[in-house]
Amino acid sequence: AAICSRSRKQNRLLDVLFWKKQPAPAPPTSSQNDGGPDVSDVGYDALEALGALLRRLGEAGDVDDERQLLEAWAHHIVLQGPVPKSGIHLVRGRRDWRGVRTIVDEVLRGRASRAQRAIADLRDTVSAMTRTLSTAMREDNHDDTTISGELRRLKIVAEQRPPEEVKRTALAVVASLTAVLAERETRHQRRVQELQQRTAGLEGRLLQATRDKLEDVLTGLINRRGFEIELARTLHARQGGDVAALIIFDLDSFKRVNDTFGHGGGDLALKAFARTLSLCFPRHDDCVARYGGEEFVVLLRGVAVADAMRLADRCLERQRTVAVDMGAGAVVVTVSAGVTALREDDDAEGFIARADAALYRAKHAGRDRAIAG
Repeated sequence: AAICSRSRKQNRLLDVLFWKKQPAPAPPTSSQNDGGPDVSDVGYDALEALGALLRRLGEAGDVDDERQLLEAWAHHIVLQGPVPKSGIHLVRGRRDWRGVRTIVDEVLRGRASRAQRAIADLRDTVSAMTRTLSTAMREDNHDDTTISGELRRLKIVAEQRPPEEVKRTALAVVASLTAVLAERETRHQRRVQELQQRTAGLEGRLLQATRDKLEDVLTGLINRRGFEIELARTLHARQGGDVAALIIFDLDSFKRVNDTFGHGGGDLALKAFARTLSLCFPRHDDCVARYGGEEFVVLLRGVAVADAMRLADRCLERQRTVAVDMGAGAVVVTVSAGVTALREDDDAEGFIARADAALYRAKHAGRDRAIAG
């Protein structure tokens, strides 16, 4: 009965949030949980259910910024964090329900639009290729009819006319057939080139869609999914004696930046550090990625941990010179880093966990430093 009651409560919450327009809840009284979630209105369990729903909606997508935005909304709903993008903290006990409905609508419409565009591109390409092939077959049938007619004419002349006329007719038929076959060959080459161009165009769109799926929209770096693919390839292809290192960077006091300058200021700080990473790790073999939120990762193939530490320190030193213009003033956002070497028995989870533990120690040692683990 308790489970059924909770399920009904969660369903009523979803009705309130997504379909029914309800008057705003009354401001919390002194008897309500001071500073906590508005449990007296909808129940904390229902808030957790909605937060989990928003997170799952984000995980089901293929756009990092979209996933992070939904995570921020889940944080706002469950823990009453700042309203995403605006960074505004509402009066205790209040949530931006209209904003939740709006972002869910935008996410679902965006995904539907992307899917429709992809399907439309594929449909248009297949239709064009079908028309090309159908036209080619009709033209080939016309050629076959012409060839058959010429051969019948030659047969009749050969059976009924004198040798001189047979010779003249044979030469004419050969010339006619040569012209028909040459035209068919030219036409086939043109059709093949047209089909290749259409196929290449479709392939290009598919490759671009793949790149978009593996690119972080805000920073232009590889996103977490792309990094996981690169890491899996590195682990799969490693041989005895291969060396590799992993660095996890995390912007210091990033929540304070968001709270002070809003999410727009936070985005500027993230993009500035992404540029720093691109300058510090320019090798083609280096995998530089945004791991999520304010965390970034660099996978260094063929680099020992001592060299990785020097590179991490150099990157932190460069970052200390980067002043981000927030409009209301320039701000330097420092960074902490955890560095580790790939071990022979490492899997992806263990490799990342060890670097993350080193980052945790760097944070607790005072931030703005790199520690190896």
